Amino acid sequence: MSAFLGVLVVTLIVSGDGATMSEDSVLLPCACAERNLHEEFKWQMESPNKILVLKYNNTTPNVNPSYMGRAKIFLPEHHDNCSVLFTNITVDDQGEYKCIFHKQEEYQSSLVYLNVSEVNEANPDRARYRYLTIIPIMLVLGLSLLLWRRWDAQSSQRTREVGADNFYC
Repeated sequence: MSAFLGVLVVTLIVSGDGATMSEDSVLLPCACAERNLHEEFKWQMESPNKILVLKYNNTTPNVNPSYMGRAKIFLPEHHDNCSVLFTNITVDDQGEYKCIFHKQEEYQSSLVYLNVSEVNEANPDRARYRYLTIIPIMLVLGLSLLLWRRWDAQSSQRTREVGADNFYC
């Protein structure tokens, strides 16, 4: 029975509709609550080529040279978060990734497919759209602040008038 549990593989496939742009950052999720802290944890690319991305043995991560400085894990701070953050991604990073860890006697894994689109002239300038989103939000916040200050000033004036009327009665 224990041999069966050691071979049991639980797989979760996570996918999204959108594509990540090259040069962006992306978080590949992997929740690993109740992970066996004495066993290693690793992320590997499954396809198009099988590549070990990083391995963690409760000390420091061993990172593949092609991901050095671009892959960050959160295990030192949060033992139940095996997610990996990739920065400055490229089209070569596109593929299927697997998060692998042990939970008690069971081998567990989580699959994530990363879809990367190349930045080119055909893609709209995303920074411009960010500003077009931020400007209306800032205008609404500014208008809200202005209206609140006006209302607060009127409330203070009414309070002073009521207080003055009560004083002379």
